[in-house]
Formats: sequence, structure tokens, C-alpha cells
Amino acid sequence: MFGPNDSKSARSVCSPTPRATGGSRNVLPAPRPGGRSGSKGGQKRSDCLLTPRATGGSRNVLPAPGPGGRSGSKGGQKRSDCLPMPRATGGSRNVLPAPGPAPGPGFTLVELLVVIAIIGMLVGLLLPAVQQAREAARRMQCSNNLKNIGLALLNHESTMRAFPAVRLGIDADIPPELGTSVKCDQRYAGSGFVAIAPNLELTATYLALNEGKIMPFMEDGTTSGWKTAAMTDAIGTRPPIFKCPSETSQDTTPSDSGIGNSNAVGITCGTSSYAFCCGTNALAKLKMKDYYSVKHNNNGAFIYRVKRKSQEFRDGLSNTFFVGEVYESDQDWSRCCWAYTNVMRSCMRSCENPLNCKLGQGISHSGSPSNTTYNGAFGSLHVGGGNFVFGDGHVQLINDGIQMTTYQALATRSGGEVIQENIQ
Repeated sequence: MFGPNDSKSARSVCSPTPRATGGSRNVLPAPRPGGRSGSKGGQKRSDCLLTPRATGGSRNVLPAPGPGGRSGSKGGQKRSDCLPMPRATGGSRNVLPAPGPAPGPGFTLVELLVVIAIIGMLVGLLLPAVQQAREAARRMQCSNNLKNIGLALLNHESTMRAFPAVRLGIDADIPPELGTSVKCDQRYAGSGFVAIAPNLELTATYLALNEGKIMPFMEDGTTSGWKTAAMTDAIGTRPPIFKCPSETSQDTTPSDSGIGNSNAVGITCGTSSYAFCCGTNALAKLKMKDYYSVKHNNNGAFIYRVKRKSQEFRDGLSNTFFVGEVYESDQDWSRCCWAYTNVMRSCMRSCENPLNCKLGQGISHSGSPSNTTYNGAFGSLHVGGGNFVFGDGHVQLINDGIQMTTYQALATRSGGEVIQENIQ
């Protein structure tokens, strides 16, 4: 035992700790209060705590920092306060892990260009397929629109015992059966689409259009009050069912001068992607000023004023066009408005010209009722043909290459033609 004042004596105060397997001891210095070691006046002191030993018997020590992270040396004296490090099996010292291998090189420019080229090729292959799928969906939506229109016509016939007329009244040309004097209230221009509006869940529009009593060719005291704000709003609105998704025309267009009534000319009208089929008598007759054969005595399903009955379709409803597609319905040459009818200029067309006949091809007309050249043909932006709804309500895509004899036979209601071409 050393005395407390013996400055040259060394004192080791240690606390025993559990021993690890192998019999040797690991020690840690026991810091004094304040974290300082007990050296003074040249004396050395080692305060240690025994720690568990790892297998192998050797000791691992770490220096124990003093206050502020500094070791406890003073006045030239040296102090070593140590903490043990855990030992790995085998007695060797623990060291920091060696860094892993350096990352491999990235893509070279050539590899990157090859990848970009492959991606471009895949996009080039997939894009046409995506476009075809979208067009198929648009064509299906168009077919659904026509299907609903066909069912509405059949429901109208079931209720009224007749299909609607393509135009509610007449215009400037008076048919012989009406005599020489016709009142203005018999000259309304409301279309057959207005007549079936309640069957298309458009009852509010039907009432706003006063059941089709709109845009009379002439006005007198019985017709002058037709132009109300509610009516003009309804005329200028295009219901979604009259819009083919593939058709690119605007939703509105001004009415044409052929409507006759100066109060009706220039009114904003909702366009339509669909029109009624009146038969095959059209522009050639108009050139000869045979308006009666076009408007009142045509060979198709729909004419002015007269409502056809189902028994009049001797060719069969399933073999007769009712409604077909038109496009560019906001342009002068192909104007088509759903709410009113004007011969070959609105929702009344013929099969005199081939399907998708362009302006300048086939038979055209530029006289009355308008100075603009038009051909009155059906047309579509679908690939390969256009959709038609038949009298029995079924919808079919008619191919662009259909023979004219077959095409025109389908436009007549009682021509007695034998259709030999497969149109399926």
C-alpha cells in the first residue's frame, strides 16, 4: 500500500469486470470527477475499469478523451486514459472496412444512341396501333349516336303511326296538292330531328323550339313571334348526339340565305354530323328547276311535309337508308344544321353522288336556294367509309368502294331493286 501523499508512488485503482473466455483481462481507465485523470507533480496514475475480453486473450484499448475532447496531460506529464474496442474472434485488431470496388463505367455514347434508336423504333411501331384503336373507338361512338337516332325514329313511328317529315312545312315551292295559296304557318323549317327530340331525351329543347315551328319561309301575323331568345338559344346549341367524334367541324354556323326569311338568315345554328336521306333525286333535278321531285316527291324515306308510314317501304326497312354521316358541316359547301332543313343545304342529303364525293366532283349545283356551290353528298372522316342507320335501326359502315347501283338502291324505299353486292 502506498501512502496518499507519496508523490512518486503509482496507484492503480481498478474495478473488476466480467471476464471473457480466455483468462485475460481488458481494462478501461476510470475517469475521475470532471473527466480529468489523477496525475499531479510528476506522478502517474492509471485509473482503469476491467471490461469483458474477447476470445484470444489480448487487450483492445481506445484513448478516453478528457473534458472538451482533450486528453488529460498537464505540466509535461503524460496520461493515457483508454477504452477497449471489441475484439473479433482470433485476437486480431479491428480496423475500418476497406472501401468497395470502384463503380463500373457508365454507358458509352454509342450504347446510348443504340438504346434511343430502339425506343424510337418501338414508338414508331406502337403509334399506328394506338391511332387505329382511337379511331375504332370514335367510329363506335358515332355508330352509337346513329343507333340512338334510329331507335328514336322507330319510337316516333310507333307513337305517331308514321315517321317524321324531313321538314315540318314547305318553302317557296308549293306542291300542286296544296293549291296556289299556302299560309305562313305551313312553311316552318323545323327538321325531323326536332320532331324526334323527345325520344332522344331532349324534351326541353323540343319545347324551346315550339315543336319545330321555327324559321318560317314567310312571316305574317301568325308566325312573326317565333324568334324568341329561348328559341334562338336552342337553335344555336348542338346536342352531343349530333356530333361524330371524328368530325372536325365547329359546333355552330350561320344559317344560309336559302332559308328565305330575312329574320332567319344569319342566325347562329348548331351543326350536325348526320342528315336524312331523301333518295336519289337531287342536283340534276334542281338544275332543271324540278324542285317538286326533290322536295315533295323523292324516292327515299324522307321528304318535305309528308310523313311516311312503315308500309310504304316495300324494299324493306332493313334495306333502306334513313340517316347517314356528313362532314365539314360548318362550311358553305356542306352546311348541315340539325334544327332546320333546307334542300341539300342542311340535314337533307341524297345518294345521287357517291359516298365521300368531294366538292368539284360528281354533280354540283350553285343556283337557288344559295349562290354557293354544293353537291349534297354524304361523307365521313372514318377510314374506309361512312356509317348509316337503316329503317330497322341497325347501323352499318358502308365502304367507299360500294357500287353506285347498290348505293342508290339502298337510298330508295320502294324501287324493287335486287341488291346482289355483299355490303356487310
